[in-house]
Amino acid sequence: MRTSLLFVACLSAQFLTAQAVWEEETSCPGNGRYWAFAVTLDGKGYAGTGQSSETDLLSDLWAYDPATDTWQQKADHPGAKAGVTAWVANGRLFAGFGTAGAGPTSNLYEYLPASDSWVTRLGVQGGGFAYAAGFAIGNTLYVGPESGSNTMRAYDVVSGQWSTVAAFPGLWRSYHTAFVVDGKGYMGGGRTENDEVLSDWWSYDPLTDTWSSIAALQPGTDESSACTVNGMGYVLNAGSGQGDLFRYDPVGDQWVPEGGLPIYRLSRGSMFSIGDKGYHAFGLKRVLANLVPSSELWSFSPTVGIAEEGALMAISTRYEADGSVWLTSDHVVPSGALLQVQDAAGRILEQRNLTAGVPLQVRITPNGRAPGLHLVSIRSSEGPVVCRVFL
Repeated sequence: MRTSLLFVACLSAQFLTAQAVWEEETSCPGNGRYWAFAVTLDGKGYAGTGQSSETDLLSDLWAYDPATDTWQQKADHPGAKAGVTAWVANGRLFAGFGTAGAGPTSNLYEYLPASDSWVTRLGVQGGGFAYAAGFAIGNTLYVGPESGSNTMRAYDVVSGQWSTVAAFPGLWRSYHTAFVVDGKGYMGGGRTENDEVLSDWWSYDPLTDTWSSIAALQPGTDESSACTVNGMGYVLNAGSGQGDLFRYDPVGDQWVPEGGLPIYRLSRGSMFSIGDKGYHAFGLKRVLANLVPSSELWSFSPTVGIAEEGALMAISTRYEADGSVWLTSDHVVPSGALLQVQDAAGRILEQRNLTAGVPLQVRITPNGRAPGLHLVSIRSSEGPVVCRVFL
């Protein structure tokens, strides 16, 4: 057994935050654009279609290699469109729907990288989709809501067949976005047919075919994009948010600010992730009073930081043989105190209320987690206290 009675980096903090570090990468050689699609396949980012003006639609496809920071043009998507939805499932890239300028379309295509070609797959029945959000879980592609209704469709990439799943519970919308974390789809934001900008978000569980309401993302926006990095969902809240990056914490059901793009904003862009980085491509860039279609590519790396304010109290740590750790202090726990355990990437792994009115005495167990540095924060009306411990 190891015993430590040292003061262990317990700090009064204004907040515990995981600020993203942004870096500008090589711009796409193609036209600047917005409302394009972007996905990740075999360690490369594939991005294309979109529009370069209100009337000029694009069909070109580009592949980004992060190892060389270079782009390579691929076979054009079958038709120039904006608002195309794209997915990767079972190691296969699918893209479909969108608008060619005259309402939603119902076509679905698959890109074959080995032959650099596109093949037609079974299109969806009904009115089709444009500017709809999609996510892939397992072998299934999900897309919706359908234009004019809350219908959600699912495509099995193995059988090649479409089905209808539980209807989206929020208002019908377009220009929304989505991501996947731990086998669940997350979808939100967007604009209603009456031009109301929305802030509500929802979680979909394919095992039970049910939706659940989660915390709203403020301010609402219909120009956002999203991706998943290291098992965490990120949304670039462009438009109303002016380019602020948020991470969703499913344990605390809260949106954590991660900082914004180094430039004013890129709205209506596209996001994908490769390895430990997220990427944002294209979009409308604010230049003085104008919005200019952009071909820029930006990457972000999530990192953890603490806004330190100085020592609040000494907390003793005692490590047990089973790998657990006791945190104790003579300081009386204030009312409403909440304990959170985060890993080095800022992901909240555990959260519980503490008994108020008594000196601090709490045991934290590894719970099968990978050993390493963890951050324990005790949050209350007196302000948070953050401790670094090894579990």
